[in-house]
Amino acid sequence: MRSLIFCLVCTAFARETDSHEPLNLLASSLLSSGASRGRSPARRAGVRMDSTTLNRRNALAFALALGSGPLAASADPSVYAGEFEALADSLVPIVRELQAKTVGPLAGKAVNAAVTGNPKEIVKTINLGLDALLSIPPDNFYVAAKLLKQGTAEAAKAETCNLVCLPSKERAEEVARSIAEAVSLADPVKLQMFLNQAGVSFKSGDPKEYAAASGDLVKFFVALDKNDFLAAKDATLAIIKSISNAEEFANKFGSTNTADERAAKYTRNGRVEVVAEELAEALYPIVKSVKAKDIGPFASKLVELGATGDSKEIIKTIDAGLDGLLSVSQDRLFAALRALKDAVGEAVDNPTCNLICVAPKDTVLKFTSQASTALSTADPVKLKAFVDQALKSFETGDKEKYAAAAAAGKKFLKALNPNDVQRVKAASLDLLKASGSELYTDVNWGYSDV
Repeated sequence: MRSLIFCLVCTAFARETDSHEPLNLLASSLLSSGASRGRSPARRAGVRMDSTTLNRRNALAFALALGSGPLAASADPSVYAGEFEALADSLVPIVRELQAKTVGPLAGKAVNAAVTGNPKEIVKTINLGLDALLSIPPDNFYVAAKLLKQGTAEAAKAETCNLVCLPSKERAEEVARSIAEAVSLADPVKLQMFLNQAGVSFKSGDPKEYAAASGDLVKFFVALDKNDFLAAKDATLAIIKSISNAEEFANKFGSTNTADERAAKYTRNGRVEVVAEELAEALYPIVKSVKAKDIGPFASKLVELGATGDSKEIIKTIDAGLDGLLSVSQDRLFAALRALKDAVGEAVDNPTCNLICVAPKDTVLKFTSQASTALSTADPVKLKAFVDQALKSFETGDKEKYAAAAAAGKKFLKALNPNDVQRVKAASLDLLKASGSELYTDVNWGYSDV
C-alpha cells in the first residue's frame, strides 16, 4: 500500500511538468526544495518547518520514503547500506505512530487511483522490476529475506503496536543493511530502467482520482511530526541521488543470477501443486477480462478493511509467511520468478488490455506450473501455520468495514461470469484444504449466496 501511495503522489506532481525524464525530475525537484544543504541524512532533528512548506514536492519526497524501497546501486555498498540505515532510522518514529483511522481512508483512495493507470505502462514496469530483481544473486536475496524474517519475529513480540508492529531500532537497521547489500549487487542499469519506466506509469492514471487522493495525502503529512518528516525526506534524497550514477557502475555490477533451472528430486506436497495449478487456470479468464470500474470500489474497501486488522495478528501472519517462503527450494523459487518474468515479457506485447495485460494462456500456465511446483516444496507444517494465521488475521478487522467490503465484493462478483466465479471459489477452498488448514471452514467468507 505504501508503494501505491508513492505512485499516487509521484503522478500528481509529474502532471504539473512537461518533463519526459521522471527520475531526473524527481532528483532536481527535491534538490531545489531545500531538502539537502550539506547535512547528513536523518540528522536534522533541530530544524523547524511551517506546515505551508509541505507542498507537493515535500509530499512526493515523503511518499518515496514510505513506499519506494530499494532505489539504485551505489559504487560502495557500505555507503549505500548507510543510506538505508538512515532511512530506516528516520521512518521508525513515523511508522510507529500510524493509526488505522487515518491511513485506511487514504489507502482506499490510493487504490482507486492506482487501478486507473495505463495497464501497458504498468506491465512494462513490472517486467523491468523483475529484470532488476532477478539480477540479484539468489544467495544475497535469501540472506536479506532471512534477516527480514528475524525482524518480523521480533516485531511479533512487541509489547505495544499501533497500525504496524516494529522490531527494535537495531534490528530494523540490520534488515535495512542486508537489503542495501543485496540491491548493491543488482544490475544498476536494470534498476535505472525500472525506475524510469515507473515514472512513466505513475503519470498514466486518471487525474481526478489522483487529485482526490493527493489532497488527503498532504493533510496526512501535515499531521506528522515536522522533524521526523524532514529526517525521512533527507534520508530519501540521499538514496535518490545515487540513481544518476547507475550507468557508471554497469560493468562493475552485472547480473549474476545462477540459480539452477531444474533439480533432480523434490519432496513435494503433490495435492498443493495440482490444486494451485487448477486455481491459476480458473483465474485466467477473470484476470484477463476484469475492468478498473468493476474492481476499484471492492479493492478500495478491502484495503480500508485491512487497515483495521489487529496489528499483532498481521505481523504474525507476515512472520509465518516468511517462514514458509524461506522453506521453499531456492532454485525452484527463482525458476518460478524467471517464468513470471517470461510471462510478463509476453504480456507487454499484448495488443489489447483491460485492467491487466496478460500473456497468452500457454505462457501463463508454464509460469503457474513452476510456481505451483515451488509452493509444493514448502515445509507443509510452515505452510499450514501461515494459512491458519492468515485466516485468524482476516477476521480481526472492523465488522462494519468487513460488511462494506463483502457488499462491494458481491457487486464485483456479479459483474463476472458466474461459472468462472464458481471454478475459482471451488479451487480456492481446495487449496486451503490441501494446505492442511482446518480453520477455513470456520471463516465467514461473506459470499455464500453468490
